[in-house]
Amino acid sequence: MSSFEGTAAQIMEVLTAEAMSVEELVEATGLDSSEILSELTILELDGNVVRENGRYSRPL
Repeated sequence: MSSFEGTAAQIMEVLTAEAMSVEELVEATGLDSSEILSELTILELDGNVVRENGRYSRPL
């Protein structure tokens, strides 16, 4: 069971080690880009996602 809830859970469900752009996350989740960017910031600060070249992935 995931420890993530709400928007974070939706993002983490589709996010893998394969880097994704915000646009790809919007398509995969159906969420608004501003919602995704806000949640990605929190997830990145908590060490749950990494950003490289404007793309996001789970840390290895």
